[in-house]
Amino acid sequence: MPLFTATLPKVIVTGASGLLGRAVVRVLKEGGYDVVGTAFSRSKDGLIKLDLTDFDAVDAFVAEQKPQVIIHCAAERRPDVAERDNAAALKLNVTSSERLARAAAQNGAFLIYISTDYVFDGTKPPYEVDDKPNPLQFYGEILGTVACGGGAKKWFWRAAAAYQIVDANSHARIIQNHTTPGRSKYEGELAVLKTNPKAAILRVPILYGDVEYNGESAVNILVDVVLNKDKQVDMDDLQLRYPTNVVDVGKVLKQMADRVAVEGKPLDGIFHFSAKEKFTKYGMCAVIAKSLKTDIPHIHPMREPPKEPVASRPNDAHLSTARLEKEGFDVRCGGFEAWWMARRG
Repeated sequence: MPLFTATLPKVIVTGASGLLGRAVVRVLKEGGYDVVGTAFSRSKDGLIKLDLTDFDAVDAFVAEQKPQVIIHCAAERRPDVAERDNAAALKLNVTSSERLARAAAQNGAFLIYISTDYVFDGTKPPYEVDDKPNPLQFYGEILGTVACGGGAKKWFWRAAAAYQIVDANSHARIIQNHTTPGRSKYEGELAVLKTNPKAAILRVPILYGDVEYNGESAVNILVDVVLNKDKQVDMDDLQLRYPTNVVDVGKVLKQMADRVAVEGKPLDGIFHFSAKEKFTKYGMCAVIAKSLKTDIPHIHPMREPPKEPVASRPNDAHLSTARLEKEGFDVRCGGFEAWWMARRG
């Protein structure tokens, strides 16, 4: 329901050109907020170009806009970029977040920092907000292997995607295929809360939704795998994921913004949000194939832990939404299969 106030609360959304950022902007605008979206490489459609690593520009921008809320969706999620330049990834994910937290505090704005379920090692789910993080990897480790002709194996990269075929005759093995923030996002959390104790952290799992291209989401990219029947693929059918729609994340973020900007009540610390439906990657492929009215004989379920020294991914990092529910927030999510059937059926 739109807000009815004399002055619309203003919200800055960083990373507003991305999968999550676009959904957040849309939900907030529909809810009556004055939304200022920022982006860098894809600053279009009314978004303001802002380099978050230009700290003086960030300070000046926040001071000029005078927002009541800042939702920080921007991050370096491309593992190949992070591996090539760890310092640059840390500058965006950690240092820039710390500086934005400081600017928020100095200007009286409520900051929400988006983090990830990858801060946990996946051994003792479900995870509450006060459970101790133990990220398994830095944001940007190698994600998988390709079994090539003659039994040779080759490491490969694919930014924000499920797989990359190195050779036309290769048999792609999908083991770890979601960009993994892990340690750098956890360091970002620590920096934000140290700088601005009144800020909030919202951890979320693997996301999907309306994309500009399938590679924006480690879920949507599976459409390409399902449709590419020329390639035989081993797909993980062991590790559990909780795919969550970005619109549902946007709705929770709006409720958090409402609490502070509209109701005038404090909200700080760590929160978890996640859909409750669980799937393996193979299970998600099966749902997508059903929605596309096709079969997947070329995708083979892999139910054994990988023997190769691939980058670690939590086996089950399910996030408990107990704190959000205790605050009275609506944490209901749309069904995964229903969403795909509505768009692909």
